[in-house]
This record gives sequence, C-alpha cells and structure tokens, in this order.
Amino acid sequence: MSIVIRDADTDGAAIVRVKAAQKGWTFNMVGIEAATSTLNSLYSKHFDGTTRSSLTCKYYDVSDVEITDPANQLNAVKMVLDYEPTYNYEIIGGKIQQASIPGSDLRVWVVAVPDIPSGSGGSKEMASCVNLKFIQPGDAVNADGRASKFMTYDATYHTNKLRFIFKHAAGLQHNVSILLETFVQ
Repeated sequence: MSIVIRDADTDGAAIVRVKAAQKGWTFNMVGIEAATSTLNSLYSKHFDGTTRSSLTCKYYDVSDVEITDPANQLNAVKMVLDYEPTYNYEIIGGKIQQASIPGSDLRVWVVAVPDIPSGSGGSKEMASCVNLKFIQPGDAVNADGRASKFMTYDATYHTNKLRFIFKHAAGLQHNVSILLETFVQ
C-alpha cells in the first residue's frame, strides 16, 4: 500500500485540512433579522446593499390565517421565516440570538425541507420547541451539525428550504437574529 500526497506546500510538506464541505467551497455566514408580530421587519442584505431574495417572512393569527395588514399585526401568534436560496449549499450550523428576553413564552422550531412530508424524507426538525424566554441576552441557541449537510436546490420540491417557526402570545413583538453557517460554491 502506498500513500500519495496530493497537496503540498512550497517546502513539500503535506497540506492536511479537516473537511467541512466540498473542496473549493467558501464559508458564508448569513445574517437574518426579524421581529415577531411586526410586518415588514425582515432584514438581510448583501454587502452591496441589495436585499437577500432567498427569504420570506409571514405572520399568522390564532386561526392560522396569514396577516398582511399592519393594522392586524398585533393579532399574530406565529411568524414563519423561510430561507431558500436558488442554489445548492451546505449547512453546518446556525444560531439564534436576542438582545432581550421576551416578556412571555417564545418557542422556535427549525425544519429542513418542510414542503415534503417526513415519511418521504422531508420535514426534518433541526431544532424543536426551544423557548427563547430561557436564553439570556448575549447567549445564543447554537445548532452545530458537526458535519455539513448538502442542501440541493429544486424549484419544484424545495429541497434546500429551511423554515423557522416562532410561536408566541398574540401581539408579542420581539427581535431575533438568525445566523446560518453555510458553505457555497
């Protein structure tokens, strides 16, 4: 058995790296900000000031009817934020942070590939029923997969979509920051 060194530095020493994603892909932390019960609060921009088009944020009342009129936003009990870029990526982790503790329960779920039933390989819970009321400002809810997961873009089946579901008391207005740790080509 022979060992072949494929990568070496200028001194001929082997270059070894921990593989986190495909060779040549770049780490990309995606920052997302939003507020519960606050229509049009979604904020995520590229370095050039353009809005990140891969995000949607919707609010729902107790009957699960979408709220589109700001006059009704204080009836919101659920915020659903979807991240679905139009390209393949690998996700290795993420976190949710807050500047203050919510005044009441604020629970979050993170679901990968939510448009496909779990029996068909989708709707995988990556975080489940985490109550932000117990997370101190300055701390974070960290999710580290310890290895990246390849997320293939498909416009029909939405196989790289991540859904963040926040459930709370009616009208609770609370700011959250989501940081996604990804690798992109």
